[in-house]
Amino acid sequence: MPVEANFRVVDCCGKDIGCVDLTVDLDRFADYPDFDEFDIALEYAGEVLSALGLVQHTCDGCYDSAYRVICDDYEDRPYTSEEAFDAGYIELLISDAAGVYIPKEWCEACADYPGWSGFDKDDVETCLAGPDEEWYWEAWDNISQNAEFTNPKDGSKWMLWQDGDLWAVRSDIDIDWD
Repeated sequence: MPVEANFRVVDCCGKDIGCVDLTVDLDRFADYPDFDEFDIALEYAGEVLSALGLVQHTCDGCYDSAYRVICDDYEDRPYTSEEAFDAGYIELLISDAAGVYIPKEWCEACADYPGWSGFDKDDVETCLAGPDEEWYWEAWDNISQNAEFTNPKDGSKWMLWQDGDLWAVRSDIDIDWD
């Protein structure tokens, strides 16, 4: 999950050098449930120093050769759709080039695929009949609103999202679609 974090840099004598705001990815700490600001500062120290145009140095009269990076504050924010796509939290299933056949194509390719659940088989049969079927769009609406995929590798949950193209989107990820 990306967050906005405020970092402060001091030299080895405690003198303030500069501040920088960076977007950091808390998913880097997924294996460390008790992480804190210290861990974030340690993980992002190189990027913070680089953003401020700093390199390691040695002060006169001091044997310490490092800056100290301090993470003063961070706050959660949702992923942008581009960040979520780049992180693999959004996957294209069917291009909008399929047009009115997207529901039928999804049912042919995914309805029986292990991991998909939450939809009625009667709705699948209706969509498999094609767009000329009277209840095609109602059946697709039922499927697209309720279908859920559980990834057998990591247990993550995915839902369908259609905006022209049909996408699978991680259910537990907060995404700002604007």
